[in-house]
Amino acid sequence: MMTPAFAQRTTATFAGIVADPTNAVLPGAEIQLINEGTSAAMQNVTNETGEFLFDFVPAGTYTLKITMPGFKAYESRGIPLGAAQSVRRTYNLEVGAVTDSVTVTGEAPLVNTLSPEQRLTLDTIQVTNLPMINRNVTSIIEYSGAGLTKGEALVSGAGGVRFRMNGLGGSAMTATANGTNASGFAASNLLGGYGGFTKIDIMSADAVGEVQVVKGVIPAQYGGLSGNVSFITKSGTNDWHGSLFHRYEGSALSARQPFLSSKPHSVWNQFGGSAGGPIIHDKFFFFAAYEGYRQRSTTTLTNDVPIRASIPISSLLTR
Repeated sequence: MMTPAFAQRTTATFAGIVADPTNAVLPGAEIQLINEGTSAAMQNVTNETGEFLFDFVPAGTYTLKITMPGFKAYESRGIPLGAAQSVRRTYNLEVGAVTDSVTVTGEAPLVNTLSPEQRLTLDTIQVTNLPMINRNVTSIIEYSGAGLTKGEALVSGAGGVRFRMNGLGGSAMTATANGTNASGFAASNLLGGYGGFTKIDIMSADAVGEVQVVKGVIPAQYGGLSGNVSFITKSGTNDWHGSLFHRYEGSALSARQPFLSSKPHSVWNQFGGSAGGPIIHDKFFFFAAYEGYRQRSTTTLTNDVPIRASIPISSLLTR
């Protein structure tokens, strides 16, 4: 029996219309979309209806530049584009010389007006600063207000956990990493590894560049599911960046249980880091992340043991 697989988009679509102050469209305007991290530039020209389209745009932050003879140059910085995002806007140019310019920064977030699904996005800053249990990135998604709950998978012998969207069954929800299935068990959409032995789901928090939750009336590319959680990894840029961390839990910091004479030995070390930067400036980049953990612990058992008989044995023999 064959099961269809649906690839998830990891790029964005950015479209717009260029018009003059009277809202008359402007064909022939030159458009540039520049990635602020890698300086990679895409170019386009508005058609006879004043429209332009950039498809398959990698997730990131961009600068939009629009130039047209007889009008001031327009520049908009800090435009965030996420995976599978589709946005469309109208840009009105002001009459003036090309040497004059209008620069816009800190615009309102772009609203998806091309498809009806609901999207919730957690960027790198949110993933880095929000508190996580065991540095597991899935623990912050559960409390993000997306209607997701995380619980044990009811699959015989599988163990692990998986998301449930708005109370629906776990099979109605999927998780992807860079557009591919991120399930830890082929027979079910589990977040963790088979058997439930892992403490980190999907990927290290230091490798996450964006988390996106899609729900509602979602596109057909998701295969009729109720929702999808998409993880996009970080990538290298022209700037060197990295991280290093170590987290410790153990008996040295734990209180002694009241019924024990000493504290059982336990150690939990979690460590790792990431690094990224340019190999060839503006052309070739790299990013790598690693996370590991070591756990050594003692399990305390409480058992019932016989007590001394309160009746002498001699009295029992005489009865």
